[in-house]
Amino acid sequence: MLALFGRCAVPGVDENGTVASWNSSEVMSSVPLTKDGALDSCHLIDATTNSSVKCSLWVYDNTYYQSSKAIEVQYNKQH
Repeated sequence: MLALFGRCAVPGVDENGTVASWNSSEVMSSVPLTKDGALDSCHLIDATTNSSVKCSLWVYDNTYYQSSKAIEVQYNKQH
């Protein structure tokens, strides 16, 4: 399940190599939850319209892994 390892990058929060804690108030108010209570790995909440929008950038939890194929593929798509 991707949400365990990656989530949408939150603009103004996940920047300059900094990744906010998954349970931070900024992340919890910006990333909707799925029906099973996990962070949605494909959508953000648009603060202006309070609607769900698709992500264009992701961040990854590197607590256990510094890199993975999913992270490398995402990095290569961006550069």
